[in-house]
Amino acid sequence: RPEFIYNQGHLPSAMSFPLVDFDERIAGFMHSVDRKQPILVYCSGPECTDSHTVAERLIHLGYENVRVFSGGFRQWQDRGYEIQENEKE
Repeated sequence: RPEFIYNQGHLPSAMSFPLVDFDERIAGFMHSVDRKQPILVYCSGPECTDSHTVAERLIHLGYENVRVFSGGFRQWQDRGYEIQENEKE
């Protein structure tokens, strides 16, 4: 999800990694995230398919434990699961 939306609320320990920025961010991601680490990818809601595309690309790059939460942030929040917000400047 784009950073301005991510800052309003995201899953705990999540990072903003929008599909549109994939090519410019992937090198840093690969440097900091082990390929065996579990990764949960999600969008804002079920109508968005960017999370599926990001997951496919990560798997293609050798990430072994990638899953998609297809309900997205909206469903996570509706179920009452923990969320984090970034501090407002």
